[in-house]
Amino acid sequence: AEYMGAALGEELTRLSSLETLSVMMNPLGAFPEALCALSSLQSLRLGRCGLRELPPSIGALRQLRELVLSYNEIPILPLELSTLPALTTLHVSNNRLRFLPTDLERLP
Repeated sequence: AEYMGAALGEELTRLSSLETLSVMMNPLGAFPEALCALSSLQSLRLGRCGLRELPPSIGALRQLRELVLSYNEIPILPLELSTLPALTTLHVSNNRLRFLPTDLERLP
């Protein structure tokens, strides 16, 4: 599962104008950090991917409007999510979250 995530990230870094990425229901296991280099990304859908954490580098996705992380194994969200100026939609149901960072309260 780790290999799939690494390969996915390496290939996608060449798509610098990519705005939407949906890889839901694929066993990534780990978040491909290379995705954080996709500066044009507006919608990222990673539901049911077996993710266990998000890297702080997700804060580099400054254009991100929608982030779908439902049905993963994530216990805590990085504070960097609250610094994403365009983020308006965050789906995190059915994870291992006990709380949401209070900085995310600004989301509509």
